[in-house]
Amino acid sequence: MTHKLNTDIIIVGGGLAGLTLTILLAQNGFKVTCIDRDDLKFKTAADQRTTVISYGSQRVIERSGIWNKLLPNACPIQDIEIL
Repeated sequence: MTHKLNTDIIIVGGGLAGLTLTILLAQNGFKVTCIDRDDLKFKTAADQRTTVISYGSQRVIERSGIWNKLLPNACPIQDIEIL
């Protein structure tokens, strides 16, 4: 079966970076398709990992307009231990 996509950009990977880039490009007028092997509903419901976001990455996420939705679950990094 062949599918035609009406898209300017295809992003492979629907993690934090891929989805953020998808949002930013779409907000700037591009037709963007984000492809991931996992279903988005599964990823958002089942993924309980902790993610460390640097100040620079925070600024990018702020530009996407989703930082305020993440903020209630955010906290500053107090310590980092590398073993």
